[in-house]
Amino acid sequence: MHNTFSCITSAVASMLTKTAQYYISIIREETNRTVGFMNMQRRCELQALMSETCDYWGYFWAELAYPKGAVFDNMTIAEATAREWNAIEQIFRRALEGGAVPPY
Repeated sequence: MHNTFSCITSAVASMLTKTAQYYISIIREETNRTVGFMNMQRRCELQALMSETCDYWGYFWAELAYPKGAVFDNMTIAEATAREWNAIEQIFRRALEGGAVPPY
């Protein structure tokens, strides 16, 4: 009984990890595609910023467009989460339906 439970738990954890990785890959590919459609100056600016960070999530950070300074410092976790879910929704909608390139 214990081995069956362990196998099921392991399978579920593996499935959840693979699902998360799949969603992250959509975010990465769509934000990379989006940056590819931007004018050369903006694309080069974003690529320079990307060289200073991890590219696992693509340009998700650019899509988020977090505020800077005191506004960011005073942002609640709920506000950050709302911003992140909104960005994820926009990215997925654009990836699935097409749409205009955002101005980030």
